[in-house]
Amino acid sequence: MGSISGRRSWAWIWGRTKAMTEPLVTPPARKARARTWILTLSLAANVLVAGLGLGTWMRHSGPPPEPPQAERRLGFGQWAAGLEREDHRALRQAFDARGMDFRGLRQAEMADRRALLDALRATPFEAAAFAAITDRITARAMERMSLGNELIRDHVIAMDDSRRRAFADRLEVEVKKAEAPPRPRGGRKD
Repeated sequence: MGSISGRRSWAWIWGRTKAMTEPLVTPPARKARARTWILTLSLAANVLVAGLGLGTWMRHSGPPPEPPQAERRLGFGQWAAGLEREDHRALRQAFDARGMDFRGLRQAEMADRRALLDALRATPFEAAAFAAITDRITARAMERMSLGNELIRDHVIAMDDSRRRAFADRLEVEVKKAEAPPRPRGGRKD
């Protein structure tokens, strides 16, 4: 075997010729495109995982949602969760029809809260003034609750069977939420 034929045979075995002895280099554009796709997919996966984690945390953190503040103030209380938007509108209109001055009620509530704070901080403490303020606050709340109970009772009585069943189903969801054991909120486990 000669040296020339030996090289050719080795070149043929290794699949290279003399011009191909240099290492193969991937064109830069192809590498850049592949790297861009990999980084994009990695970023998308990270954003997806972060979004799922944040969404889960937000869904399970904090107290359960309560009815809107206005409905609680109107005296709908526990019933507010079972009402649909149109029910809320109809009941607000019924409150308005009764001539309730909501702005005046709110101003009176705020005045009583300020008076309550003043009475609590007064030296000497005046128990009679404190009792009068708490009695006014309670009477106003009872008046609103009584009217709210009357209006909601009349509204439910006027519902047809299918709407009343749907109302019961929405209330049942709220009852089940209230009966469920509280979720652990992180922190120490004793």
